[in-house]
Amino acid sequence: VSVRQMAWAGTAALAHLSIGSALFLLARRPRWPARTLVAAGIALDLSMFAVLLHDLDGFGNGICLLLLFNVGAYALMLRLGWSMTFAAIACLIPIGNYVLSRLIFQDTQPLPEAVMFGMSYLMTAMLTNLLARQLRETEVLAAQRGAEVDNLARVNEMIIRRMRTGLIAVDSDNTIR
Repeated sequence: VSVRQMAWAGTAALAHLSIGSALFLLARRPRWPARTLVAAGIALDLSMFAVLLHDLDGFGNGICLLLLFNVGAYALMLRLGWSMTFAAIACLIPIGNYVLSRLIFQDTQPLPEAVMFGMSYLMTAMLTNLLARQLRETEVLAAQRGAEVDNLARVNEMIIRRMRTGLIAVDSDNTIR
């Protein structure tokens, strides 16, 4: 890696830090919609990955793997349509880098590697989004079950308080009969 490449990567990292910090500060104000800020942050990340992948020779696999992690994180936060859109854009980064390096620089970066990274971005987004949806549904179900348990506990307590003497008949599932 040359000094010029490191200087360019450092400049890109400082720009990413500055713009990311500005987005963080904007997120603290309620007038900015969260979806807009998330989309801007993702666009910033994707552009940063594209610049680094193009500029830092020899670090392509590591950069593509880091992008895989980010695509999964995006899919946890967004709906399926948006997740797949950003994953498709992420697919274009390694494939576009291949085309660019092939046309301009005549490098021999393998195409199957770029395609496999692109496909892994799509699969990661789909599977992570599915996992996030199931987690949200499970959370709603757990909240409903918790409310039912609270109601049953109140009913049981009321029955016991009002009962002076007597027996309670339950079946094999401990349901009051």
